[in-house]
Amino acid sequence: MSILKKFLERRKLELCTEKMKIIVSGGRERKRKEKWKWGSKELEEMQEFKYLDFNLDRKGDYKRHIKEISRKGKMIAKKYGGLRGKAMQK
Repeated sequence: MSILKKFLERRKLELCTEKMKIIVSGGRERKRKEKWKWGSKELEEMQEFKYLDFNLDRKGDYKRHIKEISRKGKMIAKKYGGLRGKAMQK
């Protein structure tokens, strides 16, 4: 956090704490939950979030993202009659 603070100060920028969230990766569960603060404001810690249609989680793996992409692909394939439907015959 101190590196980010220095980066912002050098460029005379401010952090929007209303939009700022924290995700801690590492895979294992922690016994006590840390409180993240920026100045006097507490930041929310997330288990997972979506950024540019990519699912990120605290485990650092891509299982959730692959599952979501697979689900979307199956929906599209079903809509157009599977992989051997009209779209593939052209």
